[in-house]
Amino acid sequence: MTGVLQDVRYSLRQLHRSPVFTAIAVVTLALGIGLNSAIFALFDALTLRPLPVRDPNTLVNVYQQVQGDGDYRPFSYPEYVALRHSNRIFSGLSTYAWIPAEVAIGGSPAEGARDARGLLVTSNYFSLLGASTALGRTFLLEEGQSPGSDPIVVLSHAFWKRQFGSDPSIVGKSVRFNGTPLTVVGVTDASFVGTEPQIPDFWAPMMMQAQLMPGDDRLHDRNSFWLDAVARLEPGSSRLQAQDAMNGAIRSVAEDYLGAKQDVRVVLTGGAFLGRPDVRSQVNSLAFLVLAPVAMILLIACANVANLSLARAAGKQREMGVRLSLGASGRRIVRQSLTESLLIAMFSGAIGLVLARFLPAMLISLLQPPYEQPFTVDIGVDGRVLAYTVLLSLLTAVVFGLVPALRAAKTNPSLSMKDPIAAFARVGRRSGPISLLVAAEISVCLVLLLGAGLLIRALNRAQTIDIGFETKNVLSVSLDLNVHGYDDRSAAEFNRRLTERLQALPEVQSSSVVSLVPLGGVSRAVPASNNAETHLSASVGYWVVSPTYFSTLGIPIVRGRSFDEQDTRQGRSVAIINEAMARQFWPGQDPLGKQLRPGPPSVPFVEVVGVARNTRGARLWEADQPYLYLPLLQTTDGPPVQTEQLGMKLVVRTKGNPDVVSPMVLRTIRTIDPNVKPTIITLEKSAGRWLWFSQVGATLSSTLGLIGLLLASAGIYGLMAYSVEQRTHELGIRMALGADRNAILKLIVGQGLRITLWGMGIGLGVAVALSRTIAAMLYGVKPTDGPTFAAVVSVLTFVALAAAYVPARRAAKGDPIAALRCE
Repeated sequence: MTGVLQDVRYSLRQLHRSPVFTAIAVVTLALGIGLNSAIFALFDALTLRPLPVRDPNTLVNVYQQVQGDGDYRPFSYPEYVALRHSNRIFSGLSTYAWIPAEVAIGGSPAEGARDARGLLVTSNYFSLLGASTALGRTFLLEEGQSPGSDPIVVLSHAFWKRQFGSDPSIVGKSVRFNGTPLTVVGVTDASFVGTEPQIPDFWAPMMMQAQLMPGDDRLHDRNSFWLDAVARLEPGSSRLQAQDAMNGAIRSVAEDYLGAKQDVRVVLTGGAFLGRPDVRSQVNSLAFLVLAPVAMILLIACANVANLSLARAAGKQREMGVRLSLGASGRRIVRQSLTESLLIAMFSGAIGLVLARFLPAMLISLLQPPYEQPFTVDIGVDGRVLAYTVLLSLLTAVVFGLVPALRAAKTNPSLSMKDPIAAFARVGRRSGPISLLVAAEISVCLVLLLGAGLLIRALNRAQTIDIGFETKNVLSVSLDLNVHGYDDRSAAEFNRRLTERLQALPEVQSSSVVSLVPLGGVSRAVPASNNAETHLSASVGYWVVSPTYFSTLGIPIVRGRSFDEQDTRQGRSVAIINEAMARQFWPGQDPLGKQLRPGPPSVPFVEVVGVARNTRGARLWEADQPYLYLPLLQTTDGPPVQTEQLGMKLVVRTKGNPDVVSPMVLRTIRTIDPNVKPTIITLEKSAGRWLWFSQVGATLSSTLGLIGLLLASAGIYGLMAYSVEQRTHELGIRMALGADRNAILKLIVGQGLRITLWGMGIGLGVAVALSRTIAAMLYGVKPTDGPTFAAVVSVLTFVALAAAYVPARRAAKGDPIAALRCE
């Protein structure tokens, strides 16, 4: 220990005497270690950390798989009841499902309504997980045993604090959820997260499903698979035993709805962790996909510090020669050098832990899609993250410190006393491995920069892309009428009255009812077939619209006509198609007057009366997709796809600023029904969410690319500095024999350029292969976009030349007499 402490003290003095080297080495490695530790901390929180529930090791998630289908399918409620009655292996079996809700916080039902997301759970959900409360209680086992009984609710601690101001008297009060009054019986403890990564705002009894989801009775529908299940094993039973027992139970139930020819089995997975197995597999794949480039950045950092250490060690060969001459062993020299490397790695690891503490929260904030439920994950530096960072730091110390240490130990004492540089160069005259590492880091840097360049180009293109319709001064209005007791007939009357009143507003230019808002992320398809000789049949996207839809969004009818009121009132069998569908179904022909069937053979043919311009559909990157437009029928004798009114949306074109008109639309809706709370957003903002994919990709790849560029330039500089130190005598001889400074510059810079070209050649091949994986997000920009490739190659070449020029210039200005003095 005396020798170890002596090595530590000596290494600290050496690092203090070289503050520039120490700072560069620590910061470079801290970036690599910190990025890797941060990604691992996020991975740990999502997949490795057990749920904060009672005895998580005995929990299991319960799924079913149907023969020929590898998906993990939820259960219907009748299945759950049958399995619960036949259960002999679980001490408890509970199910749950997400439900959106409008919660009346205060004032009128519409004015005080807040959007929330909660879980419908069976009454044993909280007792099964061992939940604790901050106020009140959870559900009793005898509650929620019959449909509509026990209208109660439990609030999450965060929702209670955010929406009710931590009111301690909330227990016992009645709060309306989707228009149904529920009595608050408790507030969960802040530490309780449940079984989902997104903490629910509330928990309601499963038996209140019909009241909270009007018009959708799922409790008696055995073909509605919507319930996730969690169970707790009986003491002494294994997961395999429980799976075998439940397989017999599910097969006896499955015969009623799957038939004798199909097989179904129960799959049990560890319930101590968040997420479904397929989702966890995707998270694992994504984590490893992200860890790959950050691991390469750490390798780049290690190579850079190794290069800098080698260049620094070249100036310490006389000291190493003296130590060896005085009796120091090679093992002692290696230990001393590795101690210095270990201290650098430990300092870097400490900074990396700080990054691991704060960087994951920034990543989650960046990766949170706009207008979605916040993704809540408790991320902290636990034992696994600490152990991972320490192990990573130790490995880092070995990776970047071993080569300089071994070379120092092989120093020739007699030669180093005479010529330390020559002695060091003799140990390892060839710098091939280091050159390969530098070429590898240039390759990685090129791939990251090309990805960033392509995504930035795609982002710019997406902002100016022609989507086929106008988004400026257009409001998108979503109405959840089914939670307020509307059926199709009353919803149709509501939509008719609303459009008439909106059209009467002087600030509104036009309004229209539509089944789906463009670029809303949701698409619907229908099998369509023509009656021509080709008998072409294909699945096409469809939209049900009112007659003013095309004029409201500014979609031109390039051939034929638009819909009129006669098409909706009398139920005339007409349709409008877009240009892409016209080319696909009737290539080279006039589609007007042609017949097509929008659905199965039981649906009658409709006549094509117009062709609309191509537009982007559900997603911004979908171009030239075939679309079919059907008129919204006001009668009930048409196909269901054209008469269903409950899920319809509204698009409203304003004459001025839509944000000013939005409150007017809200007041108009309340004059018809004060209980209805609409979701109103400008179409520009709604369409802007699709830029999020490119923004996130461009931000992440640009950040990693810039870090890689910085490290690659440092690597080239370190390699050139090391090479110059090795070739000091050679360069002195060249200058003594007449080589001018320009020749020396070309020699050193040319060496750096060759390594750069090798690295870029490999990187270009990898980039061409990988860039095709993001082709869908490039909005028409080619994965091999010439300007992007040229710009990235030019920037990387310039940076590499600049990094090589600094040591080359220093070598060219050297004194040949000083270089040859020891000769």
